Amino acid sequence: MYFDKTLNSLFSSSGDFSLSNRPDMYFNTFSFLSPLNARISYYDDPEYDISYLTEGEEGNRVCKIEWNNVTLHGGLSDYESNFANLQLWLYEDSGAMDLHFGDSFISDPILVFEDPGPSITMINEFNGSLLEFDEYFILDGDPENPSFGYPKFVNNEFVEDFHLDSMPANGTIYKFSRRIVNTEEISELSSQFSVHPNPSKSNISIDTQMDVTSIKSVSILNNNGALMKTIDSDYGNINIEPLTSGVYNIQILTDEGLASKRFVKID
Repeated sequence: MYFDKTLNSLFSSSGDFSLSNRPDMYFNTFSFLSPLNARISYYDDPEYDISYLTEGEEGNRVCKIEWNNVTLHGGLSDYESNFANLQLWLYEDSGAMDLHFGDSFISDPILVFEDPGPSITMINEFNGSLLEFDEYFILDGDPENPSFGYPKFVNNEFVEDFHLDSMPANGTIYKFSRRIVNTEEISELSSQFSVHPNPSKSNISIDTQMDVTSIKSVSILNNNGALMKTIDSDYGNINIEPLTSGVYNIQILTDEGLASKRFVKID
């Protein structure tokens, strides 16, 4: 499981994954996972191994994919001495994923990553021809305590640049999981939030009796479920003027779970 889809094919290229139900990787729309986002060398007889192991009983299996001494280049003159080790664990029952980082050496991260560190990215669904995506999450900042970024495309370019500040240290593990909640749980938590004015032309405010520090992220989705906007702070003054008129859903992720509220944008 990847987000809300069951996918049966995985294609690897330069530290990235495409996941789909298609028999080939030449298609416009696909799900995407990037555990490294690096320039991996597949030539000059690099000394690395890619292997996998599936453990456990059917219905509760774990698939472990390992990159052993991956050669990194990206224009490095000494690319033979640059390497990384990592594993991706895929959990059948929950759809959760773990990234395990091993020993690595990168002499010039900017040439390998175009940033001081890798971009570890998860995209629900990506349209390569239109550069449009559904849910998009990317790790940002300190590798020992990263936060989530939410980049967007404008005129075929990213308007935000998110990446880790350095390569994760040996022994670092990142766990990605979906907390499955039922409608009763969402409804109960949602009752603690309100949105006003509703309808609104330009700005809305999220009010709550909860401690605002418990809010982890706020996202605005259109009526089709596509991500339109993310808000990191100032929940009392959210600009919605760029949105077209229609019904929108605000998803509020808190320490206690997920809340959901609707509002109407008018012209």
